[in-house]
Amino acid sequence: MILITLAMTISVMFYLYFLINLGLINHYREPTRVYLKGPTPYQLFLIIPVLNEERVIGKTVAQLSNALDQLPASIHAQLIAVDDDSSDHSLLMLTQSQSPYLQVLHRAANEQAGKGAVLEPV
Repeated sequence: MILITLAMTISVMFYLYFLINLGLINHYREPTRVYLKGPTPYQLFLIIPVLNEERVIGKTVAQLSNALDQLPASIHAQLIAVDDDSSDHSLLMLTQSQSPYLQVLHRAANEQAGKGAVLEPV
């Protein structure tokens, strides 16, 4: 009889310990951190590799420029189009763009080296 009572007491104690741990674990929340931006503005660079994109490059630059217009003033954005010696009028379309964010780089020396070469740092 004593052995059964002892076993029941130990079982009840472990069950209560389990319930207490379960309650504490489920109610623990990670404290919320507040991040404050410093005085230094952020810089955002969007690089677009261009190779014979005459039909879509004007619309792409216009859509990206509209999206960049909606950014906060603390973000300085630049849209860099790298023309990989296109054989169509892609470069002409880029130079006619009125986007204030656009910078055009023309890679005539590396004739059509591909997107990887355009995005790779020099």
